[in-house]
Amino acid sequence: MAQALIDINHYLDRVKPEKIDPLKEKEWVADTYDYCDIHGEYVSSERRGLELRGIPQCPQCAEESRKRARLGGLDGIAKRFQRCSFDNFQVVNKQQSVIKGALLDFAKHFSNHLEMGTPVLLLGGVGTGKTHLASAVANKIALEGYDTIFRSVNQIIRSMRDRWGQSGGEEKLLDVYRSVDLLIIDEVGVQAGSDNERNILFDIINSRYEEMKPTIMISNLDLDHFTKTVGLRIASRIQHDGLTLVFDWKDYRKGA
Repeated sequence: MAQALIDINHYLDRVKPEKIDPLKEKEWVADTYDYCDIHGEYVSSERRGLELRGIPQCPQCAEESRKRARLGGLDGIAKRFQRCSFDNFQVVNKQQSVIKGALLDFAKHFSNHLEMGTPVLLLGGVGTGKTHLASAVANKIALEGYDTIFRSVNQIIRSMRDRWGQSGGEEKLLDVYRSVDLLIIDEVGVQAGSDNERNILFDIINSRYEEMKPTIMISNLDLDHFTKTVGLRIASRIQHDGLTLVFDWKDYRKGA
C-alpha cells in the first residue's frame, strides 16, 4: 500500500500545473504512426498534454476525397480539359501572361465577382488557350465549393429546344442556367445565328445579367463579328462592367 501511495504521489507531482509547459500544452504532437499504401507513413494519433486524438485516415487521401467531392459541382467540362489549371497553361509572351493573370485574379476573387455579376468575354483564334483558361477558372473555383455549368452554345440551344412542349420543362432548364454560380458558354459563333437562337441565348444571358451572375462566353470571332452574330443586346450585357480579353496569338496546336 505504501508503495502504491508513493507511485500515485509521484504521478501527481509530475502533472502539477507548475510542471507543465503552457506553450507545449497548446500544441498537438505526433503520438503514433500508420502507413498509407499511396502516400506512405502518416501520423495516426496526436497528443496534447493528457489529451489524445486519433486520425483515422491518411490526411492526403482525405484531402483528395474532399477535392473530388467539391469537383462534383462541375458540369460539362470535357475530359481533355478536366485537368486544365493555371499552372499548366503555357506562357510564351507577355500578352499571355497578362490574360492568364487577369483570369487567375478572377478565380481567386470569385466571391467578389459572384456578388458583382462580373461577365467575361474571351475572343481569339482557334487553339489559343481560351477553353483551357476558362476550364482552369472552373476547376479552381470548384475547389472553393462553387458550381459551374460548361456548355457549347449549340448544346445550350439544343437543350432548350428539346424541352419545347414539355410542361414547365423549358422554364425549369432556364432556371438551372440562370441560377448556377458560373455559366461558361463555348464556341459562340458556330451556331447559325438565327433569330430563334439569339432569343434563346438572350433569355439566358439576360436572366443572369439581371440576377448578377457571372457568365464567361468564348468565341473564335473578333468583337465586330461576335456582336453581329449574337446581337447587340447580348454583346452589350456580356461586356457591361466586365472583362473582354483577346487571345491574339498563334494556334498552340499547330506543329504540336
